[in-house]
Amino acid sequence: MKNFSLSKEVMFHILFWVLYLFIRVFIIELYPGNFYFKIQAELIEIPLKIAALYFAIFVLIHKLLLAKQYTLFVFSFLVYVVAVMLLNRVEDYYIIYPFTGSELTKYSLGFWNIKVAFLNLIYIYPVVGLGIAIYFVKSWFENQLIKEKLAREKAEFELKALKDQIHPHFLFNTLNNIYSLALNQSQHTPEMMLRLSNLLSYMLYEGSNETVILQRELQALKDYIELEKLRLGERLELSFETVGEVENVKIAPLLLFPLLENCFKHGSHSTMEKSWIRFSTQVKSNKMYFQFENSMNGNDVKENPSGGIGLSNIKRRLSLLYPQHEMRIHKSDTYLVYLKITLS
Repeated sequence: MKNFSLSKEVMFHILFWVLYLFIRVFIIELYPGNFYFKIQAELIEIPLKIAALYFAIFVLIHKLLLAKQYTLFVFSFLVYVVAVMLLNRVEDYYIIYPFTGSELTKYSLGFWNIKVAFLNLIYIYPVVGLGIAIYFVKSWFENQLIKEKLAREKAEFELKALKDQIHPHFLFNTLNNIYSLALNQSQHTPEMMLRLSNLLSYMLYEGSNETVILQRELQALKDYIELEKLRLGERLELSFETVGEVENVKIAPLLLFPLLENCFKHGSHSTMEKSWIRFSTQVKSNKMYFQFENSMNGNDVKENPSGGIGLSNIKRRLSLLYPQHEMRIHKSDTYLVYLKITLS
């Protein structure tokens, strides 16, 4: 991969100089004569331009300016300008003039003609300036890509960490329930273990996917509900309503579990009295609507108004996965969570 990136970089630089030669030979046409004569003249000049450009980028800018060595940068820049001017004069006087047959010009102007030496820099610094400008644009673009990649990787890592939190949280609650049934030697203990196994299979094999069919997520919620019903028996009154074509849309897996867990936490875990839970799902166009509502007693109203691990988890996941979402929580004599997700 590193070699591939290096090859791309080399090809980019080669393409830049090929395009520069094309413009100089076919568009600007500084030297008169046939194609081969023009190419030879440009090839004589190009090494100094290449050296001037890359020295400016990798030494003046990289080593000095970006390193904030401003005094040394100013001094080096002045030396650089004088050195390029002198080298350009050597190139013109001893190579270009004889090659183009401008011997008369050579002797009439003389080597130490500062005005001509300075004016000739206009043939070098435009390509240096253009190269530096392209370098900065390219560097900015690459830095943006790196920042986006890092932000994406950070979000993916955070999503994975949030998703992984669900497993131990869910397991802790459910195993406690099974333990209670086992102590009471309940006949429902084997069935509860089987349903737990099915749920863990969903979490392990489908929970690692980016999305799942909404219908599959709802089925997993129903399995969880059955686990709770085995434990609560007649004390729980449950309503589970689905409207719309849930098999045609996808959702992030395990996104709704904390909301359902929260219902059981407030609606049944804290009381031996009869309780109820209502859950509804509606799919309309590119929007999904979910509503979780449960009964509460006086003690529930005072407990953990923030919703604990589950709700803070889902709020963060929603902000990362579905920025265009709406979530409202209403808490009075009942606990109501309303969630609308807009799919892109």
